[in-house]
Amino acid sequence: MSRLVRDDPESSDGFAARVVKYVPSEILAFYISVENIIKELKPPASDGAAAAGNFVDVLIYDKGPYWLFFFCWLGIPFYLAMQKDKNANKSFVQSVISMVLFPVWVYSIDGLIFDRTHTYSAALSAILLGFVTLMSGIVPNSFGWADVNLRSLFGFGKRAGTGDGGSAPSPSATVASAQVEASPSA
Repeated sequence: MSRLVRDDPESSDGFAARVVKYVPSEILAFYISVENIIKELKPPASDGAAAAGNFVDVLIYDKGPYWLFFFCWLGIPFYLAMQKDKNANKSFVQSVISMVLFPVWVYSIDGLIFDRTHTYSAALSAILLGFVTLMSGIVPNSFGWADVNLRSLFGFGKRAGTGDGGSAPSPSATVASAQVEASPSA
C-alpha cells in the first residue's frame, strides 16, 4: 500500500484508506522513540544546577521536547515529498492534513510538550483525536472548491434534477413537457 493518498480512478483510496494514510505514523513513531529517550534523562535540580547529569543532558531535557516537536511537525511535508513516485498526485492537501493531525496525536499520547505546560486532559484528547482523525477521511486529496458537494460528501442524498426523484425536474424533462403542451392536438 502506497503511503500517499491517491484520487485517481484506478485507486481504491476511499474513506478508510484516507483516514489511515493521513495520519503521519512514521513521524509519530520517530517522535515517540526520541521522546522516550528524553524522558529517561535526569531532570535538573531545583536550584538550577545540573544534578546528576551534564550540561547537554539538562539542555536536552529542558528544550528537547520543543525542538523535537517542531522538527517532526515541520518535517512532515518533506517526508511526504520523498514518498512521491512519478505517478503520484500532488501531496499538498495530505501534508496540510497530516500537519493538523500530528499535534492532536502528540497531545493524545500526553507528549512532553503538553505535559510541561499542564494542558493535558485525557477526556479532551480522546474526543479530539477521534473527531479530527475521522473527519480527516472526508477530505479528498485533490481538493478544490469546485469539488465541494456537502450533500454527497456526507452521503445525505443526491442532488436535485438528476432524475432520481429529486425535488426539481431535470432541464430536459421541463423542455420536453413544454414542447408537448405547445404542440396542437390532432
